[in-house]
Amino acid sequence: IVCRSDWLLERLDSVFYNAFECLWAKITTPNSSFYVAAVYHPPDPPYCPDDLLEHLTNSCDHLLTGNPNSNLIICGDLNQLDYNDFLTQLNLFQMVNTPTRKNKILDVLITNVPHFLEESIGHSRTSSI
Repeated sequence: IVCRSDWLLERLDSVFYNAFECLWAKITTPNSSFYVAAVYHPPDPPYCPDDLLEHLTNSCDHLLTGNPNSNLIICGDLNQLDYNDFLTQLNLFQMVNTPTRKNKILDVLITNVPHFLEESIGHSRTSSI
């Protein structure tokens, strides 16, 4: 997870320790803060995929319980993980809508603030996230 040098980046390892390839951080900007997860789900994981989804659900629930207005961003390579129920359960949105590898969407950007990201992406000079 990388951010601008004038933003505060705080790793949340002690709060969200896990056995998955999932790193949580809090990024604080002058105007707002975001809880960001970088996740990698390998094609043949050594764990049950439902366990990763449970970890993500519990982590998001923990953040939203403490502050219901938390801005969440989950990004990474989820390969063949079936995360649709996760999105529905937490009212999250998957922002990547075009294939990222051949004809599949493997790389995701999931959030509960799609309007913010749409505005930010719209004002960006780059075409990708």
